[in-house]
Amino acid sequence: MKGPLILLVLGVVAGWVAAGPAGAVGGLMLAAIVTMMVVVGAAVWANRIGAFLAPEDARAAAPCPPGFARLCAAVYARVLPERETNA
Repeated sequence: MKGPLILLVLGVVAGWVAAGPAGAVGGLMLAAIVTMMVVVGAAVWANRIGAFLAPEDARAAAPCPPGFARLCAAVYARVLPERETNA
């Protein structure tokens, strides 16, 4: 999970340089919102598009921004089925 940590640190530093402590808080909040949007986007993709694909194909085609691989993998593990059951 290097991507979210790097994003949070850069948000704080950029905010601090731009506007001091208040900017650091703003940069932290913006970075947290962007990280949450990556999680929400992964979950929406898995529910809307991944549900129509075979589990192997869905995992192979799942989008993931650089640095967010473990975070997206955790979301896909919760949302996408492990395997199809032929009942």
